[in-house]
Amino acid sequence: MKNNKLQKGITYTRLTATTVSLLLTLTTYTSTAAAQSLDQNKPAPLHPGLNSSVADSFIGSHFYYFVAGPGDVKVTVNFSSMGLLGNPTKAKIGVYLYDEKGNVLVHKDVTSNGASEQLILPGNLERKIKLTLRIQPPPQGLLRSGGNYDVQVTGAVQYDTNAPSEKQDPIVKTYQLMVGVTDLFEGGAARFSSNGTLKLADGNTGTWELFDPEAKIYVVKIKGYIYNLKLRPGIGLVDTSDVNSIIFKEVR
Repeated sequence: MKNNKLQKGITYTRLTATTVSLLLTLTTYTSTAAAQSLDQNKPAPLHPGLNSSVADSFIGSHFYYFVAGPGDVKVTVNFSSMGLLGNPTKAKIGVYLYDEKGNVLVHKDVTSNGASEQLILPGNLERKIKLTLRIQPPPQGLLRSGGNYDVQVTGAVQYDTNAPSEKQDPIVKTYQLMVGVTDLFEGGAARFSSNGTLKLADGNTGTWELFDPEAKIYVVKIKGYIYNLKLRPGIGLVDTSDVNSIIFKEVR
């Protein structure tokens, strides 16, 4: 029997050996990262193949969208938790699917203890529908928690390859100033514009330019200070010498 909801069946598969990482750091994922959104009202488009990123309790949920149906659709999510002092740690992410009205169709969790765990959501849709996917990181606590994840949707699915978000530089967003910047400027937020400029909430202005497109390295200049930063989609701008040190934290 057909319906307009993905089946609430769930399949787990243990894939790889324990993931090892440093204290309070999230491991680096090797596949190409896709753009993410922290705003449920403006989700980022999913793309063909793997869409990979990092679920981080210090950042918040990621939101994507895709168009599916009619026919069979399968959503596959792989998740590997971070490590603590070289030992695997247990972490859980939530996977949600919403319909066009914002109603929750499916909510399942994926729990990892360092190894890669896989969640499969199969379904059969009788009509074409736009779905929003939410990846919810572990709750924020005193310790940073999360891990690498990737999402792939196969079957009767259409991708919005001409989405507006793909036509501008991914750095164009609003950020929260973190350690290393807050001791120099009073503005708690910064807005990066598409014309290569940025403005802090305290009125200070600056510029940004893309230095290395492949590595996503940017040069940010504010009032005589120069920052060489790496863009981690869904997280923010981080120190190139320590990619787990967030300088500008992405916000909604």
